[in-house]
Amino acid sequence: ESSPRYGMSTNSVAGEATVLEKLKEAGKHSIIYGIGSVAQSAAGLLLLPILTGALSKEDFGAYSLIIMISTISSAIFYLGMSSALPRSYYDYKEDSDRRAVFTTAFLILLTGSFLQVTIGVFGSDFVSNLLFDSRRFGRAIYWALVAGALTSINGLLFSYLRMLRKSVSTIVYSLFSLFTSVGLTILLLKVYPDDLRMPFIAVAMAQTIIVLAFFVTDGRNALCLRFLPEELSRLVPYGVASVFASFGAVILEWMDRLYIGHFMTLADVGDYSAVYRVASLMNVLVILPFTQIWS
Repeated sequence: ESSPRYGMSTNSVAGEATVLEKLKEAGKHSIIYGIGSVAQSAAGLLLLPILTGALSKEDFGAYSLIIMISTISSAIFYLGMSSALPRSYYDYKEDSDRRAVFTTAFLILLTGSFLQVTIGVFGSDFVSNLLFDSRRFGRAIYWALVAGALTSINGLLFSYLRMLRKSVSTIVYSLFSLFTSVGLTILLLKVYPDDLRMPFIAVAMAQTIIVLAFFVTDGRNALCLRFLPEELSRLVPYGVASVFASFGAVILEWMDRLYIGHFMTLADVGDYSAVYRVASLMNVLVILPFTQIWS
């Protein structure tokens, strides 16, 4: 139909209104996720002066390489569930079925996280000896793998909250993670100075609190007692494909530290990592908000 006064179809008006609403929604969530992405990544920047002040250049170089180990492990053992969940979630209309899909993805991720922690329990000293020709950093590597596994679990929980457009909850958890991990790192390093385990223990504690808070506030609505075996053939292949993409990106970003450590010194690795972390602020401010709202 056309408006007799303006000669404009009502369908066109409705379409324009819908586009305007979508643009407003995109703008609102972009701002929220922009703040959230900064919060998620700001911990590394805030910890930079704390860690460089508390640790020697060599220990900060070792810290950077241990983060690399945790990041690469998490890129593999999260099994791509944060990317695979939306692929199956929207195939179902009923809320009970969608909860079953999330439960299935969550259990798959728990399996991967368990494998990552198991490697930390039995292989951390071996990895330390391989990288540093010493078992000195074995316990730090173990805690880094634990913290990485918990962070992967929370990554899936955050994806679920974003899918439900609970952007405020997402940013609250992100800010809590930021301030808790930084605060606990400062506290633990004061009590245990020069102990490289403390930053990773602080992150593990903060991530554990977030997992527990999610179960208290959203767990009843998100999880159920149903497991969907038929979704394994969809979630796992899709997730594994995402693992290859994530692993490739992580290798490109982090392998330079191994080369620097091999041809130069751990102190040089520390210097390089500090400068790289400051430079990555541009990515946090400009790129991450768009990737999160797209997801």
